[in-house]
This record gives sequence, C-alpha cells and structure tokens, in this order.
Amino acid sequence: MTSMKSSVSLALLSFILLGCSCVKKSIHSANDNQIQNDINALHREFKSLADEKVYFSFDSIKLSKEAKCTLILQANWLNSKQNVVANIEGHCDEIGTEAYNLRLGLKRAKSVRDFLVEHGVEASRLSVISYGKSRPEDSRNIKAAHKVNRRAVTVVIKNNISN
Repeated sequence: MTSMKSSVSLALLSFILLGCSCVKKSIHSANDNQIQNDINALHREFKSLADEKVYFSFDSIKLSKEAKCTLILQANWLNSKQNVVANIEGHCDEIGTEAYNLRLGLKRAKSVRDFLVEHGVEASRLSVISYGKSRPEDSRNIKAAHKVNRRAVTVVIKNNISN
C-alpha cells in the first residue's frame, strides 16, 4: 500500500511539474507572439506615417530631395519612439556583379543611417545590412523595375520595452 501511495504521489508530482513547464512554455510562446504583434503594429504605424523606402539613382548613394523628406519623417517617428530599434536594408538593381551590388547596398544603407543619426536618432538603435540584388522588389528586367530595386528600406525590428 505504501508503495502504491508513493507511486501515485510520484506520478502526481511528475504531472504537476510537467504541467507547470507546459504552462511556462505556452506563456512564453504567447509573450513571443505578443511581442511580434507589437513589432508588426509599430512597423505598420511607421509605414503609415513615414514611408519605409527611399530610392536612389543608378550607381548612387546620394539622397534625393524626396528621400530626405521621407527620412525626416522617419527620424521624427523614430525620435518619438525611443524604445524602437530599426534595421536599414540596402538594395540594388540587377546590373553589376553580386559583390559590387553588396558593397553599393551597404553604402546606401549607411547613407540612410547617417542621415537619420544627423537628425537625432541614436546610432545604436540602427543597424545596416545589404542584400545587393538578391531581394528585388520587382524582378522584371526592365528600366522601371531597376528604378524601384535601387532602394533602402527601414524596418522596425525591435521594441526594447517588450524585452
């Protein structure tokens, strides 16, 4: 009888412990989902108030007047959300080698980052990456497609309050 009681007690204890770990996992997953939802909502807000993309001329990292206007809106939004971290993606058209376009995409992303920093956004909140020609917005091999593929995209990736 004592052996049966200890088996039941052990089984009950195992069930409780197992149940607790499942609850913790589901709470953790729910928190992860909520954090991702918050980031997605922040990014949607960012895109609606300040376009996420700026475009460049062929083989250039120079910011146009239109790009600067967009980036001022981005800087204002980012400055109003001190907890947000963003990634700036540099992209190119398909003209040129992969290596050249990776370098050019990085220069474009850094150009955007530098402008945002000049307008008050902390550099530590901005990371840069180049995708070169590997992620075209428009994959057609026509002039109009090349034009939209020469871009930098600012993406909200983290909300430090959510951590």
